[in-house]
Amino acid sequence: MAIRWLAVLCAWALIAQFTLSLPEEEYPEEFELDEPEAPEEEVKTRQRRQSACEDQLNYCSQWPDKYCQDYRDYMKKNCPKKCGYCSGPTKPPVCEDKMSNASDKVKKCTFDDSMCDWHNVPFDDDMDFVIKSSISGGPSSGAGGSGKFLVTETSNGKAQLLIPFELVLGSHNADHGTMCIRFNYYITRGSLTLYKIENRKGSRKTSLAAISNQGNQGVWKCEKVRVEVSVHRQLLFEVNASGQVVAIDDISFTNSC
Repeated sequence: MAIRWLAVLCAWALIAQFTLSLPEEEYPEEFELDEPEAPEEEVKTRQRRQSACEDQLNYCSQWPDKYCQDYRDYMKKNCPKKCGYCSGPTKPPVCEDKMSNASDKVKKCTFDDSMCDWHNVPFDDDMDFVIKSSISGGPSSGAGGSGKFLVTETSNGKAQLLIPFELVLGSHNADHGTMCIRFNYYITRGSLTLYKIENRKGSRKTSLAAISNQGNQGVWKCEKVRVEVSVHRQLLFEVNASGQVVAIDDISFTNSC
């Protein structure tokens, strides 16, 4: 038995000696793992997305960075480049191709189903417009005796509604000239002002029409205003409600009044 254990110990000693005699493999003192490169096709796709990504509004860069999160939906739609929302398909869906003719939905909006391309300004006012079919102390239906309408969500404060003319025109290439905007309004107390705004830094609002509750007496009335239409301008409704109802319905654009 002792001889067997002696043989085992001798074998282990020989193995250890052989292992120590092997040359050590050299390694660099410091090394970094190279990050795998993205596939070439993926890089090209990303570049196409970035190059095709444009801000809808040329003054997006003026908005504070916090707007990218505070007003994410608005900024993602209008300022994707500024906020880094440049993802998705490399080609816009056909329904969002603004180089095609403007749809009837854009040129005329009854607000029965949606706000079309009109949108609430997400800052610089106190409240938003909402779609209603009736409201206490105000209209019991839309301007035509049926349907829905826009009204401020509360009865006090300022609300703004905006549309860029580029969503009204069928082409972005040139100024259109004069068009007529028609709309119905309902005011029990307060005021409604229509402005045009140039798409440039520091541009002031220019009043096109100012309407108060004087003579309205809480009924639907129609207004039409001639406007100089250009892709370099926007149109803004501003309502100042004074404890009562201010509503808008059936906004449309035609070539003449």
